[in-house]
Amino acid sequence: MDKNNLKDAYDIGENMAVFSGEGRSYTIINKETGKTRLLVSESGSLLVADNEIDFNAIKKGCPDFNGRKSVRYWFGRYNDFRNGICAICWTIHPDGRYFADEDGFGMEDNDEEKVYCIINKDLEIIVPFQPMDNVMGMLKKYEK
Repeated sequence: MDKNNLKDAYDIGENMAVFSGEGRSYTIINKETGKTRLLVSESGSLLVADNEIDFNAIKKGCPDFNGRKSVRYWFGRYNDFRNGICAICWTIHPDGRYFADEDGFGMEDNDEEKVYCIINKDLEIIVPFQPMDNVMGMLKKYEK
């Protein structure tokens, strides 16, 4: 990350920022340390290790999930950094997404799962991506 681009980064609390590129890229920046973490590439690849995703938990809520680490629809933060942590959300649509025209033609149900991870200011994912019924409760459990 070029330090000159930090002025284009969006403040997300506690001297942390996020930068979304022209494509799908998503980078979190610790402005205190200068450390950056690219989470999503311009092509939409989710750049996290397999151990940073709870594939089994996701499959329970979304049985058709194919395991691809791809961002096709939505990726972003659930909340700003507070007490040293932040939740990030990744929306998975394993069977595609079908939009209706103005008459409702073409609309079909699809499986959709929102999965969350918790990341700290060291840019470590401390709770892997997984479905969470109570994101705020999970954040409370891990805050400093």
